[in-house]
Amino acid sequence: MIITLQECKTLLNITNSIKDNQISMLLPIIEDEIREYCNNKFLDSSSQYSSNTIEFDKSTNSIIDLYGNFTSSFYIGMQLDVFGSRTNDGIYQIKSLSDTNIQLESGYTVNNEDETIEIVLSKIDYPKLLKLIAAQMIDYQTNGKKDIEQETFSRYQVTYNTQSNTLAYPNSIIKSLNKFRKVY
Repeated sequence: MIITLQECKTLLNITNSIKDNQISMLLPIIEDEIREYCNNKFLDSSSQYSSNTIEFDKSTNSIIDLYGNFTSSFYIGMQLDVFGSRTNDGIYQIKSLSDTNIQLESGYTVNNEDETIEIVLSKIDYPKLLKLIAAQMIDYQTNGKKDIEQETFSRYQVTYNTQSNTLAYPNSIIKSLNKFRKVY
C-alpha cells in the first residue's frame, strides 16, 4: 500500500474518524490509479523470487513453494506483486512467512492454482513522495476540491482548470505523478 489510513489522516490533518471508511475504501483504488497512470508497478528487482513450483492455496490463503526460500527475499508486512500465474496476478500483503509458505493478509485472497509455469514474486517499493500525492488524491475525492486556475475578488470570479487529463484529478496532482511514469 502506498499510504496507510493513519498516514493519510496525519498528512491531511484529520483528527476524527468520520471519513475513515471512505478513505479506507479509496486507498486501494488510488493505488491502482497511480500504478496504471504511471505505467509503473514500482517493483524492487533486488527482492524478487521466481519458480515453476509455486502453488496458491485458497483454503489457507497462502502462496506455497515446497522447494522455496521465501525468507531470503521477503518480510512480514511487505507488499508483493505476483506475475505469471493463471488466476492470481496482482498485489498482496504478507501476514506471515516461512521458507516455503507466505500467508497473506485477509483482504488479499488467492484462488487455488497448481501450475508448472514460471511465476515471479516481486517486492513493491513505492517512493515516499507518493504518500503525499496519494493523500492529495484522497483529499480531492473526499472533499471535492476544485483545481482553481484563477480567482478574482472584485466582483468575485473563479476560473477552474478544465484542461483534461486521463484521471479525474486536478492537473497539479497529475503533474506530480509524471516523474514516476514509465514509457515502454
